[in-house]
Amino acid sequence: MEGIIAECGGSMTCLTCHCYVTLPESGSLPEPSANEQEMLDCVLEARENSRLSCQVVVTPELDGARFDIPQWQG
Repeated sequence: MEGIIAECGGSMTCLTCHCYVTLPESGSLPEPSANEQEMLDCVLEARENSRLSCQVVVTPELDGARFDIPQWQG
């Protein structure tokens, strides 16, 4: 996917899959794990809705969700 570099291949060590997730009103997403949150704490432009896309499991509850890639990423 354009903008998602994913240098670490999903092992949560590089932050190159950082994105901002906007959920639809009826959508839900589990909170980041402690490890994911620790990595997100290193993101300079982190927001409340920052996530590592490699850690998001796509489920029907995410139908209509929007995943925005920070401009600095690509």
